[in-house]
Amino acid sequence: MVRCAERVNLRAAEAVLAAGCSATVIVARNVLPEIGAPVLAGCAAAFVIDLARREYRAPTSARPFACVIAALFVVAIATPPHVPNDIRSYSADGRMIVHYHVSPYRVRPSALAPDPAFARVRDAVAPYGPLFIGATAVVSMAGRSGVPERAFYQAGAALAIGAALLLLWRSRRSTAGLVLLGLHPAVAATIVNGGHNDAFVGLALLAAVIATERRQYLGAGGIVAVAMLIKITAGLALIPLAVWALTRDGRRALAGVVTPTLALVVPATFAIRGLFSALRASDMGLVTRTSIWNLYPLRAPLVGSFGDGAVTQLSLMAIGVAVVVVSLRGTVPAERVLGAVTAWLVLSAYVMPWYTVWAMPLAARDPRQPLARVVAAQGALVTVAFLIPRHLIANWFVSFPLGWIGPIALLVAFVRAVRVAPTAGATPIAAGASVS
Repeated sequence: MVRCAERVNLRAAEAVLAAGCSATVIVARNVLPEIGAPVLAGCAAAFVIDLARREYRAPTSARPFACVIAALFVVAIATPPHVPNDIRSYSADGRMIVHYHVSPYRVRPSALAPDPAFARVRDAVAPYGPLFIGATAVVSMAGRSGVPERAFYQAGAALAIGAALLLLWRSRRSTAGLVLLGLHPAVAATIVNGGHNDAFVGLALLAAVIATERRQYLGAGGIVAVAMLIKITAGLALIPLAVWALTRDGRRALAGVVTPTLALVVPATFAIRGLFSALRASDMGLVTRTSIWNLYPLRAPLVGSFGDGAVTQLSLMAIGVAVVVVSLRGTVPAERVLGAVTAWLVLSAYVMPWYTVWAMPLAARDPRQPLARVVAAQGALVTVAFLIPRHLIANWFVSFPLGWIGPIALLVAFVRAVRVAPTAGATPIAAGASVS
């Protein structure tokens, strides 16, 4: 009994250390030394991955972890985001609808200058789905009450992650999963603090997989369709779930998965003026710091000679091939959907830290499976790279491990994880997980 109590205390202490590193990044990023935030984020990721491994092997009580996660999320919500680019864009989209009565799919913020609300906002049409754009209008109206608009988005992201944690606990009773999702630095330090709508995508994909496992195919398809109306990349889950439904339960099950998308998403995409063009133009030609497409000669000179959009098009083709491959493998739907989403994280030209949450809830179902380890490592790499000041990225000692070694290692790990023959049966649940 004494040894068990000591183990609980040691695990709780490691959770506090991980949360403390992330909280310091959130609160004090602007006053830390230039390399301080990336180092702390890397330490937080190392603590979390190690703690998840320990909890997977010998679970302890979930209560200390839940308290630490809740405290960390409160800090993330209470602190203004250090890089509020997306929140500014969300607010601008809502302001266009409420105050100017124009569509953010057709009008750029620069067309409404010199409104100060559009200062330091990305000058592009909205790349989000109509359901989320409608929500930005509601938040814009609610913001008149005196509550900062950013708090609505931050609280929404925290609630989405909280709901995912609850689903994980109810379906798996795994403290390892709680630790991996709730304490990973990519979640609190970038997703919750930044108020990113990607949290809803991760929650939806987890819920869709659970519905599919229960053979509730129409419900799973409806969840994916709703998520696509928030962010179109939620459609990554559509092919794996459709293939699973067809091979397991036939054409009626397949129809249940794809009908909501055909009935809701496709008509909305073409009926709403400017939406299809806005989605097509999203992130065209942009390549982020940890993308595999930064490697020579993938980006230059061979691809660069075909224009800026060639990198994006080639990356989308590579992702498409990978999604088809992983959709035909895996013993459970979670493995297939996780593989499809991880393909984007590893192969896309444009990847930001908050994209990791698309895959993190599914990875947390079984933190020791190969694809889950890839997701955890990818989230750590992209978060650390994102926190490094721009002028330091040009340094060879920084750019080589983050821009070359890291992406190559992730790609190799992803390919190996996909090639490994899946074990029979469902993913294991850590036996004896305490619910106290």
